[in-house]
Amino acid sequence: MAYQNASVYIGTPDVTSVVASGSLGDPTQIGQLPSVTFASKLGDRMKAIDLANNWAGEFIYLAIPASTTITAGLLYQWDKNYTVTVVPAGSSSKNTGVTVCVAYTSVTSSTSIQYGWFLIQGQVSVLKTAVQVTPQQQVYMSATAGRIYFTASAGKQILGARTQNTATVTSTTSTVNVYFNYSAIEGT
Repeated sequence: MAYQNASVYIGTPDVTSVVASGSLGDPTQIGQLPSVTFASKLGDRMKAIDLANNWAGEFIYLAIPASTTITAGLLYQWDKNYTVTVVPAGSSSKNTGVTVCVAYTSVTSSTSIQYGWFLIQGQVSVLKTAVQVTPQQQVYMSATAGRIYFTASAGKQILGARTQNTATVTSTTSTVNVYFNYSAIEGT
């Protein structure tokens, strides 16, 4: 899966970009206008396309805290300041109703805040636990933070998400394709 921007705006970083604090694309630098470029703002949404598969998707621009490593394929959630954290293990975060996104690009830890795009709608490869996955399964939070699994569990379902595999995925395969549609953890 190789998404690229479909709705392009001047100064908007590509969906695969990671923007360092203080550089072009840093949403906190908007106060430096007038400028010849426009910086993305936290919470901005970007339409994207995967031409190889003829898919569309949507991404949200979020802040990555200092000293935080982001792993592509893990589930994340964000707070009112549009700052991401990994979705906690299922037992500690069930029934929260929190909206989730998927890291599309890995980010190396930095001493400063970074910014990047996270998938909120579309198909993407997601990290799973070491279990077999039959086609078209509902998705649940696992006991491993940020990973998914497929056994029904009260309060842990990720609503608006479903696997897209057409054949059984073995337990030794670490990822499975999942379609997300503005998904959220089950709420009470």
